[in-house]
Amino acid sequence: MAAWQFVVDLIPNSWIAEGGNANVLKKDFVGTSPAWSGCSIRLDDVIHSISFVEKTLSWDPNLTIWGDLEKTDIQIWAENGSIDSIQIRLDLREDFLNLVNEIFVLSKRIGCSVLVRENLIFVENEDELLSAIKTSRAAIFVQEQSSVMS
Repeated sequence: MAAWQFVVDLIPNSWIAEGGNANVLKKDFVGTSPAWSGCSIRLDDVIHSISFVEKTLSWDPNLTIWGDLEKTDIQIWAENGSIDSIQIRLDLREDFLNLVNEIFVLSKRIGCSVLVRENLIFVENEDELLSAIKTSRAAIFVQEQSSVMS
């Protein structure tokens, strides 16, 4: 992950409804695969729901990528059609505001919640996500780089 990228993970609502919470994922941040274990969200449904960034070639057969790895991207790790993680990275050096809405459209469409990776909190709407972005390490990095360049 680049210093200018802000990361969110999509977490199945079914896992949360069964008592899963971000504290479980905080342990050494093992990733979000525990939340996806046994989940019924189909990989094909997710793939067909992503239209706001272009699909990109992947170096691994278990990884599907949209966007640019150095900028804004979506990465889905899946094995045998079972999703292990959905990660979205926003490039805060570029205009990302329209993508904030798209993240929530996608998450609702596939039955997920949005987890802010940096502090492992769930955000329920665009305003909460924008607030988390504004105070993130990525935003601070971009602001500091802008002030150095001017």
